[in-house]
Amino acid sequence: MTEMVDADYNKGTPIVSSQLDFGGDDAQQNRQRRATFDRLQRIVESLTELEDNKVSLIWHSDREVNHSGVLPINSLLFQATGVDPDDPLTIVAIVPSSTKVNIPKLEAYLEQDNHDERIPNQRVSCSLVPAEQVEAECGFPPQSVPPLGHVPHTIRIIVDASLHHNPDTILLGGGGCPKIGLLVAAEILLKLEGTELASTTNLSSPPETSTTDDEEDETILQQPSTPPVRFPISPVVKPFFPLPPPTLEQVEDVLSNPDRPNPLQPIPFTFVGRINGIRRMARRLVFCDMAPPDYVGTGTKLDTLDLPWKSAIDQEDMAAQLIAGKTFCKNRGDGAEALRSLRVGQLILVEGKTNVGNRESLQHWKDKRSLDIVVFDYRVLEEAPPKEFLRRRGGSRSIQQQLPLLDQRQKANGQQSSAVPPNPEDCLQLLDVLTKINGDSPVQLVDSKESVMDFQQNLEHLSSIRTNGDNSPIMTGIDCEWKPNFMLTSPAEHQPVLLLQISLHDLQKVYLFDLQALLRPCLKPSETANELEQVTSDALTQLFGSSGFLKVGFQVSNDLQQLAGSYPHIPAFQTFHAVLEVGSVAKVALQLGKVAKARQHTNSLSRLTECLLGKPINKQEQISDWSIRPLTESQQCYAAMDAAVTPVLLEKSLALAEVSWLGKFQLGRHSGDSAFARTVSSVRFVFLENDNPAAVRKLNAKKIVSNQWIVSQSWVTGRDEPALPSAPETGNGPYVDLDGTYRVPAISLAVQNATVAHSLAGRLMGGSKDKCLAAMLSENNPAFPRGAKLEYHQRSGYVEFDDCVVLFVNSPLRPGDAPRRRGQRYPNQWLEQGKFLTWFLRYNEWQDGTSQLGQKLSGGKLATSVLFVRMDKGGFLCCGRCRVNQPLVEEGQENGGLAELKLELLDRDKLQSLGYFADMALSPC
Repeated sequence: MTEMVDADYNKGTPIVSSQLDFGGDDAQQNRQRRATFDRLQRIVESLTELEDNKVSLIWHSDREVNHSGVLPINSLLFQATGVDPDDPLTIVAIVPSSTKVNIPKLEAYLEQDNHDERIPNQRVSCSLVPAEQVEAECGFPPQSVPPLGHVPHTIRIIVDASLHHNPDTILLGGGGCPKIGLLVAAEILLKLEGTELASTTNLSSPPETSTTDDEEDETILQQPSTPPVRFPISPVVKPFFPLPPPTLEQVEDVLSNPDRPNPLQPIPFTFVGRINGIRRMARRLVFCDMAPPDYVGTGTKLDTLDLPWKSAIDQEDMAAQLIAGKTFCKNRGDGAEALRSLRVGQLILVEGKTNVGNRESLQHWKDKRSLDIVVFDYRVLEEAPPKEFLRRRGGSRSIQQQLPLLDQRQKANGQQSSAVPPNPEDCLQLLDVLTKINGDSPVQLVDSKESVMDFQQNLEHLSSIRTNGDNSPIMTGIDCEWKPNFMLTSPAEHQPVLLLQISLHDLQKVYLFDLQALLRPCLKPSETANELEQVTSDALTQLFGSSGFLKVGFQVSNDLQQLAGSYPHIPAFQTFHAVLEVGSVAKVALQLGKVAKARQHTNSLSRLTECLLGKPINKQEQISDWSIRPLTESQQCYAAMDAAVTPVLLEKSLALAEVSWLGKFQLGRHSGDSAFARTVSSVRFVFLENDNPAAVRKLNAKKIVSNQWIVSQSWVTGRDEPALPSAPETGNGPYVDLDGTYRVPAISLAVQNATVAHSLAGRLMGGSKDKCLAAMLSENNPAFPRGAKLEYHQRSGYVEFDDCVVLFVNSPLRPGDAPRRRGQRYPNQWLEQGKFLTWFLRYNEWQDGTSQLGQKLSGGKLATSVLFVRMDKGGFLCCGRCRVNQPLVEEGQENGGLAELKLELLDRDKLQSLGYFADMALSPC
């Protein structure tokens, strides 16, 4: 069969769930029905790829078309009674629509079934599920139940044997929506895993060949010989994805405002997952579907439809897609070769960032619930097991349960185990970067008051022995460890920092602070510290609050943020002075030292150590459980290494580029060298007192570890500290931003424009909007103090104040002029010798002049707009007061949803004699 149906069946518009009417009683029911339909649509799309277009969804209007190759079917729900009442059995019986289910035949088939433990050895009684219960049982409303894709997947599907006689027959069933039908070839339906074949109607007769009764039974009851196709079924308990994805509200806000800057920022992170799908788009571009480490799929392309993770934001299922392309290949010299090495089933450690800054990725997240991750680098932790170990067999056995069996088989065959740890001799050792002094261990565990005070004494000793003439700060290395993301099974389970590693480089010692023993996590900032917490905080404040100790780390800002979020009531974790990111310094140093592929070398700590010290770091312990005590020796060595190596890497980087300390916080090759101007910084974390949405948005607050909103503030160490950020009392109120600047949103400010605008009419104001707006603001306006900054959308064509609107127009056309460029979206044009000017506004902002903005533009409530116009790159001319005279195009019917407005210039009499205005607005002679 080359085509499933002829062209008549494919007429009409594409099927888009957001445009369908699901007939629900309320919005929530419609959302649920749409989500179930979207899942069915994804399954159909996947089967279409696998089965050469032998399955598709069609419009209900097409179902009336006669077609000799199409057989209408019904999907009927039955409830089997006589089974365990705590585990009821629901059955979907698929039969030709021209006949009915023979219930005694169905019951007899179920009674003979010895494979389903829910059916005891007693008589089974079947009855139709009441119409009002159908949706609750299978996920689809009555009259639209499809022959596949039911929710939950435990429903048994029994296909009448009469449909088996001609597998080329095309079946037409429900499509999950009253207006949609599903076409599927009989052979495809019979191949689906879990589908059973049985004689359930009076049409169920054997093929027209002579057979005995025994042969007939076998013909009817045997399963298809072709391998079954299984729908994607995630593990019973889905782990939470390591990072919370953006909310649907955030995504819709970004996508619906394409002209506004995207406030969502990529977040770098590291996580472990198993590849469950690969799409090789080009030699240097690969997309990978990532599942949790214990994920077991079907071994088919259907796994790419699964949503194997859970989002901590809305508790809904989600997927993750790796994008390994340009960024990855730049970071790795063997980029193309490394992409070819990716295999389904591999367990990999991924270093990357979310791609939320890209609007196409946000659309992908909204449509598919799949979060895009741009890959910096990856490392294979386990090679892919054979295909049979990647499929569910006899239930949902996990990879961890199957690997021991696989290893036994490999050992019996003389093969190496699937998980091959790196050779320790090939990796950097702790004693390569630390030296034992007097034979003492360089690693000391801090888990008591006494050990904390011993650490504090060493800090005081270091400060006392440093000479006054030494410009270099006292170097310390910082790193943190917490429970791996993939080990979390509940959003209520916090993920605080469990181990803080501090290396005192001059003393060649590393202190491992067991925060699990010293501090209480995730308390409110107002919580009073107990005695042990106070001692610990005082000791750490002596380090973190001092600019005399340089805190060196790799991706250290993330570690400090995790500390602050983990222990909001500990003052020591709220301010950090003299912090240095060694990755940034090393990248500049490598570039100055003419080392090739500097960016690749600084993308991970292990790669940087391999570049500068000759060996990588063994990262095997990074994904171990850091909540278990006591820590293993291997864990302690790994933790100490991550802190001890960063000061060594800094020294190597500075030596490579011949860089030295020119001042207390200034690095450079010579006086005036700006390459390292902002290298040493200070960081402060401030907690918001409430969930003020305006404060969260304007101050870019985040919930990190605990439920507290945290604001991060940074500045160059040695410069004046900025003012503490403050939250606006209302959504549009003034506030102090992260730079310490007092900001006043324009919408909250009244400018008393009538007199000011008239006096400014005819004046050239300069080439920036800021200069125009500054002239509008009265110097004695108490709501706008000296030094404050006006907040408005820089790229918008207007600025809305409390009592007026200021409009900005670039290069409007004079009467008779042709558009200056092809496809110009906003052809503003002068009319009637400069009396009027056309201006465009989104219709949803205009709303026939009834919106608040529309009333101001129309001059309602004495509000009068102010107009600034410029030609090409010249300065803005203040054209004085204006108002909307009339809309030229109603309801945004043209120009992509824009309302074309006609502005009347009220101060034109002051402009007529100006040559600049005449050049702009009047018809050429």
